[in-house]
Amino acid sequence: MHYRNEKSYQQGSIEIPYEIAKQIMDDCKFYPRSIVSFAERFCKIEANKKQTPVGKVAIKESWFELSE
Repeated sequence: MHYRNEKSYQQGSIEIPYEIAKQIMDDCKFYPRSIVSFAERFCKIEANKKQTPVGKVAIKESWFELSE
């Protein structure tokens, strides 16, 4: 199945609030695939905002202490 306007949506012209995106993902089988894709993208964006880069964790937890 091909959605004619899918490309314009992928370029960021539509935003879904995180809470609504979560609700869509919780019941994704009840929504069209294109809407689920948008919701998934916005959930991923929100998760990335809360993610701590591994390098910062390594420094904070002294993963690679140098022995002299």
